[in-house]
Amino acid sequence: MVGKRVNRADFFAELDGLTEKEIEERLPNWDMERLALAQEYVETHLARARTPQPYHDEAIEGPETPALLALRTAKAANSRAIAALILSVGAMLAAILCGVIVVLR
Repeated sequence: MVGKRVNRADFFAELDGLTEKEIEERLPNWDMERLALAQEYVETHLARARTPQPYHDEAIEGPETPALLALRTAKAANSRAIAALILSVGAMLAAILCGVIVVLR
């Protein structure tokens, strides 16, 4: 799923065939593009199809559906994981460089 451009219409058609629970189960496997499209889908299609009971979290402005909250949380977690990966690769390269310097001295 990662690396290939997502067709918006096909992705929305795929989401039409899924339940909210199935969408939430697939969130960890989606890249940023799919997460953004899924958020757009939830905001437009599901909001029109039915009016869910609002979910309000004190840390978030305004009422939100659980699915929308899950999407935003998944995007934030994905961003943090990418940042952690970048930092860990940098630390690994620094450690390798230190090892090379010690061996060459």
